[in-house]
Amino acid sequence: MSLIVKCLKHLNIIYVRNVQNLVIEMLDIELKSHHMVIVLDSDLDGLEMVLRNMAELSIKNGFRRFVIHVISTYGNPYYLEKLRYLLQSITSYTVVVRYEGSSSSDLLKLINKLPSDSSIFIRRDSPLIDALKERGLNIYLW
Repeated sequence: MSLIVKCLKHLNIIYVRNVQNLVIEMLDIELKSHHMVIVLDSDLDGLEMVLRNMAELSIKNGFRRFVIHVISTYGNPYYLEKLRYLLQSITSYTVVVRYEGSSSSDLLKLINKLPSDSSIFIRRDSPLIDALKERGLNIYLW
């Protein structure tokens, strides 16, 4: 076993697709979390809906860990400015934020990897809503 793999196991990283390039797929903390997808293609005026959903999941199912996957046309790291209010409001939860890309194909690839009980927050006028509804996901429109 290589030194890199030993270090990754020590850090509780469970799945590595390509050890040479260190492409990390999912951390241990992410396995026991609720996954949320936020599609940012314009100003996010539905942050209250995201916060309300997190509070409901925390009360109903006991979730205290969330993984927020972001698909944004703003690019990395500029999407964080749009999420600043959300991130400042959820200090009582453990949160992992991942930038997943900017295109509709990135969103569809992400959907295929996520658990079926994931939540997706997307604008009402997005052309991707029909494709997402076919997969039976929890979709929240703003």
